[in-house]
Amino acid sequence: FDWLVDSTVDAASGALADLAPAKLGWEIVEAYDVDARIASDRWGATPPFDDNRLRLMRVDDMQGVPRAMMISLGIHGTFNETDYLTGDSSGGIERMLENKFGQEYDKFVPVLLFNQNGGSMSPRGDRRGHQHGHKFEHIGHRFVERQWDKIEALKAKTKTDLTLKMVTHRFPF
Repeated sequence: FDWLVDSTVDAASGALADLAPAKLGWEIVEAYDVDARIASDRWGATPPFDDNRLRLMRVDDMQGVPRAMMISLGIHGTFNETDYLTGDSSGGIERMLENKFGQEYDKFVPVLLFNQNGGSMSPRGDRRGHQHGHKFEHIGHRFVERQWDKIEALKAKTKTDLTLKMVTHRFPF
């Protein structure tokens, strides 16, 4: 608990100390994984459901150097069934994308994956016989290989003059 509180405060304090003008670009990619190499419908007994939509959001500094990447896709973190704490399938995607940013820009660029429809989409990564933690990396490599060009293309779409809207919906369970 103490580590969690301390690391959260450190992250928030670091972000506040590093505030700077930035540009934001985003895109929704339809049918990003039609051959189910990243994730697939995990409930074969139910009507077919395949969440094949990817949301990309890139934050760059004013010179076009990436500062952060946010992605959203449906993927259930079901690989790890041990008592070890891991980032599981989504962590593999985050880490491999952070590695690619490091290779391309020679700096750490944090990546955050927001899950959508995670309960319905089973992570893949097992087509070549990968087991356990190796699946994390495999799924991340496959994601980066397929989406890097789209992520780099966002650089041309980043802008500073954004209008943001928000809607809150409440409903009883």
